[in-house]
Amino acid sequence: MDRDPSLCVLGGGVGAARLLAGLDAAGFGAQTTAIVNTGDDTWIHGLRVCPDLDTITYTLAGLVNPAMGWGIAPETHSALAMLRRLGAETWFTLGDRDIGLHLYRTERLRGGERLSTITRDIVRSLGVRITLIPMTDDEVATTVLARFPAGDVRELAFQEYFVRHRHQPHVERISYAGIERATPLPAAMAALESADLVVIAPSNPFLSVFPIIALAGVADLLAARRDRVVVVTPIVDGRALKGPLADLLVDFGLEVSALAIAELYAPYAAHFVLDERDSHLSEGVRSHGLEPLLADTLIAEVPAARRLATTIVERASRPR
Repeated sequence: MDRDPSLCVLGGGVGAARLLAGLDAAGFGAQTTAIVNTGDDTWIHGLRVCPDLDTITYTLAGLVNPAMGWGIAPETHSALAMLRRLGAETWFTLGDRDIGLHLYRTERLRGGERLSTITRDIVRSLGVRITLIPMTDDEVATTVLARFPAGDVRELAFQEYFVRHRHQPHVERISYAGIERATPLPAAMAALESADLVVIAPSNPFLSVFPIIALAGVADLLAARRDRVVVVTPIVDGRALKGPLADLLVDFGLEVSALAIAELYAPYAAHFVLDERDSHLSEGVRSHGLEPLLADTLIAEVPAARRLATTIVERASRPR
């Protein structure tokens, strides 16, 4: 390939944010488009909060709290303290600077503007080089059917399950409310269709990637371009890199292993970035129809993320 390859990344949360930071640090930001999950989006205290978009934006803008992987640092919580004093529920933490972004987004949404347009303006204002596209301008809400230790079963909005209940209940089902009416953005479909390499980030498949794939036309397009799709494992040495993925795999009767991830993505991808600590699983990955690519996938620090990003991009430059 006599030019820098174009890249399209799918995902959300800390895993996608760190991989995208690596791509940016390696000099690939200008030719990278990220399609970001919005199933986690919610209304908190009258504000529209987009956790995956915000985590990625803050990371790429150099604002993220490095200890948490999300939120802003430095940050204060005076508004939250006042809400608590007034008796409001404050189980979802919003920092004061964070609230400023949510106020900006909410005001424009209520004025009739599209989330994609607002996101474009936010990332430009914050100096982000990578193009961030919400998976849809329509509202989609990830919900879980959760069974609590006492035996009661309740349908929970994702943030209630994840934040309020600290992803402790057993999950019997995950749904994406509104997905049947939602449409992917034309710019997202164009990026998927034209990219030299489509990368599925080390995000939670059930919560950050499958909502994107569930949008009309996305699964078929990925399957048709399967030879140009690579998955980065979110499971290393039998452990999830972040969040409730390990719990969900157990809840759904799956092994907490990179092999389970390979099987989930087999219809959509032909290449699988397997952590070098799991090299013994290479043949198992091949048995699911994906070609393993060994690398260090622990990318909590930018230099490691840059090395992984460079390895992935080199895959795009190989002749097919």
